[in-house]
Amino acid sequence: MKQTILLVSFILTTLTFAQQQDITIKESNVYKMTTARVQNDYILPDNEGGFITISSKRSGFLVNPLVFEAYATHYDQDMNLVKTKTFKLNKGSIKGNIKGAFVHKQHLYLINMEQNLRKRYYSFKKIDGDIDNGTVSSQEFFHLDFVYPKNEVNLFVNQGSLYYQKLQYYSDVNFFNPKIFIRFSKNNRFFTIVYRDLKDEPAIYHIQVFNNEFKPVYQQKITQPVPNKLFYINDLQVDDTNGTVYIATQVYKNDPLKKRRLLNTDNTRNFVIYRIANSGVSSYKIKPKKVIEKLQLQLGDNLNVFGFFRNRYLDLNNIDGFFRLNLTKDLSLLNSSYQNFEESPVAVGRRKGIKKTKNHTMVVRQSFLLPNGDMIVNAEDLYIPLMMKKDKREVSVREIVGDIISLKVSNNGQIYWIKKIYKKQVVKPRLALHSFFGTYLNGQEYLFFTDSPLEKPAKNEPFYLKGSEQKNLNLVKIADNGALQKSVLYHPKRSKFRFMPIEGTMIDFKTLIIPAKDHLYIKFFKLTIAD
Repeated sequence: MKQTILLVSFILTTLTFAQQQDITIKESNVYKMTTARVQNDYILPDNEGGFITISSKRSGFLVNPLVFEAYATHYDQDMNLVKTKTFKLNKGSIKGNIKGAFVHKQHLYLINMEQNLRKRYYSFKKIDGDIDNGTVSSQEFFHLDFVYPKNEVNLFVNQGSLYYQKLQYYSDVNFFNPKIFIRFSKNNRFFTIVYRDLKDEPAIYHIQVFNNEFKPVYQQKITQPVPNKLFYINDLQVDDTNGTVYIATQVYKNDPLKKRRLLNTDNTRNFVIYRIANSGVSSYKIKPKKVIEKLQLQLGDNLNVFGFFRNRYLDLNNIDGFFRLNLTKDLSLLNSSYQNFEESPVAVGRRKGIKKTKNHTMVVRQSFLLPNGDMIVNAEDLYIPLMMKKDKREVSVREIVGDIISLKVSNNGQIYWIKKIYKKQVVKPRLALHSFFGTYLNGQEYLFFTDSPLEKPAKNEPFYLKGSEQKNLNLVKIADNGALQKSVLYHPKRSKFRFMPIEGTMIDFKTLIIPAKDHLYIKFFKLTIAD
C-alpha cells in the first residue's frame, strides 16, 4: 500500500550537530574559491582517504555553458587543502570542456573535449595530471571531423558526472536533442563515446568504446529506418567487466520536440534496447501498453529496464504507475510488469486564486539494485506550471522541481512501498538545482536534503518545503520494510553557507562528502555511516 510521509517542522534555536547513532559528521575549514562562478562537476576519491574536486568557471546557459577554466583541487583525509591545479580550456577559436574524470593508478585523468569553431571538428584529449607535483600532459585519443548543420551546432553531453548525471531531465527528448554521450562503467574500467551526425539518414548512432588507458576496444553503430528527429537515446550503461554497452532508445511517429505539449495521440512507436559488444549488435523491442515517457537502465547480474507511466495521454497532471522489465545480459526476457499506484504521487495545487496547468515528469535521480534483485528508485516531480490569473492571461511560466519520491520494487515488479517528501524548488537559470542525495547501506536508504518553511501549509500538507535557504541538512532513513526515521543533522543559528546535496558523492562505501557554499567560499562536510 502506498504510504505518504509528511515531514514536520523542526524548531531549533541553537547550532546543532544532531549526531545519529550510525552517522558521524566532520566539518572542514573554509576555503576561498577563485570566482563565484565555479561549480563542482566531480568529487573523486584519491584512494588514500582524501578526495579530488574537479570544478569549472563557466558562463552561459545551464546545459551548454562556455567553460573558461577548470580546477583540480586535492584534499587529504582530514579535508585539508593539499594542492590546486588550473587548466586553461579556451584558446582562441578552440573551446574546451572537461567531460570526464577518474583516478587510475594514483593519477588523475581528465577528458577534455575541444571544439574548433573554425575548422569544425571535435578533438577528445586525455589530460594526465599529477596534481601534487604539478606535472600535466595532454594527448589526443579521439577525433571527430563531422559538421552539424548551422542551426545544430550546439552540443550537449550527457555523462556520468555529478553535474550532468543528476540533471537527467535536461537530456530528455522533451527538452533537448543530444548529439554526443560519454558514459563510464561502474569502476571506470571502460567508457564509451556515443555520437551521431545529423546529416546521416536514416538515423545512426556511432559507438566507440575505450578502456581506462584510453586505448580503443571496439566500435559499432546502431540505426533505425527513420529520420534523425524520430530516434533518441533515453539512457545507456557500460558493463565494467567487458565494456559491453546497453542503450535504451525511443522511436517516435512524429517529431516530439514539436508535439511535446500535445500528447493527445500515441506518438511513441516503440522502445528498443540495444546490446553493443565487440562481437556485434543485438536488440529487444518494447511495444508499450502505457504512456511511458522515458526508460532508465540499471545493470547488475541482469539488465533492469524501468520507468514511470501514465494511463492516458491527455492526463498530464498524473503519474499512474511504474514499469519494470528484466532482461538477461544477452537480452532474453525474464519478466515484465506494469504496476499502478493507488493514487498519483505527483504534487497538487497549493495556491488559491491561481490556475496551474502542469506537465508532470517523474525524473529518476538514483536507483539502487539490491542483492536479491529488488530495486529502490529515487525520483523527483518535475513540472511546468502555467500561472494564470482569473481573466485567463498568462503571467509566467517556470520549471519546478517538486516532491521527492522513493519506492521499493520487487524483482518481478511488485511495489512494496512508496514514500513521499513534500518540497518545491524553482529552477533558476544558470544555477544547478539544490536537491537531494541518497545512498543505500546496511539495509537502509539514507536521503540527505535541505529545506526551510515556505508558507502556511495547504490542506493535507502540514509541512511544505522550499529550496531557497538550504542552510540546514536533514536526513530521512528508510528501512527495507518501509519504516522511516527523520532528523536534522545540521542546523546553524547563523550561517551564510548553503548545502549542495546535488554535488554529494560517496568517496567509499560508507563515507559521503557534501559541499556547502557562500559566494566565494566553500567548505565540506564528511558524513561517515557506521558499518
